[in-house]
Amino acid sequence: MVGFWLIGLGVIIALQLSKPKNGVVFCGVGQGDMAIIMDGSWQMVIDSGKADGKGRECWDRNVVWWDRIIEVILVTHDDVDHSGGIGKLTAGLAVDKIITDGSYRIKKIEPLEWIVLNIGDKLKQGQIEVEVLDNPKQREGKGDTGIITIVKMGNRNYWFMADADVETEQRLVWQEKIVGGGVNIMKLSHHGSGNGTSEELVKAIRPSEAIISVGKNKYGHPSREVIERLEKNGVKVRRTDIEGDIKFSKIINNRY
Repeated sequence: MVGFWLIGLGVIIALQLSKPKNGVVFCGVGQGDMAIIMDGSWQMVIDSGKADGKGRECWDRNVVWWDRIIEVILVTHDDVDHSGGIGKLTAGLAVDKIITDGSYRIKKIEPLEWIVLNIGDKLKQGQIEVEVLDNPKQREGKGDTGIITIVKMGNRNYWFMADADVETEQRLVWQEKIVGGGVNIMKLSHHGSGNGTSEELVKAIRPSEAIISVGKNKYGHPSREVIERLEKNGVKVRRTDIEGDIKFSKIINNRY
């Protein structure tokens, strides 16, 4: 009996230790957005999905159970498909920092620090660098397209386009804030909506892969036109509604 218990314990420990320690996970949270950036025991979460708890399920699938701290949460904007799951995500966990666009607050969550990152600001952790490319609350613009960031890790650049529309994308391209280089992974804006992912953006970033965070919806996401545009430019299209969690490990010396 003791032997079976030890075997079971060993299996649990092995499964926990096999969870990724470095890299990026684009979470399968249905019609919502969430990603986890990991560097050892340090994690940064970008958005949290909806209030259905799928964001917390993604955290539990990919982070060892004894890690009870989220070092950074970046809330791109307060649309419920981006921020609605933050309550369930953080239940029972400590949060060091929450980064917002300057207007977002959530009740009952008390991080050690609330932070607003301005356009051009950078956050560094080990070999990870996060740069804010756009914060619509800090400029005169239309709508609420969310905080747009680029995360650099190893040889890969991860582009998080929040809900950027074509106008926002083109402005960033014209201002040369978006310049491709290295291995580029692009998380499409707004679940692959036809309102974003313009030809100019695709050609500027030149992504090798495009991630569409999407679930069952009534809006026609992702747009067939967007998918065809990506495929025409040689971009591999990946979808969380088909694959579930999509994971990338950190590249060291050009090796995966």
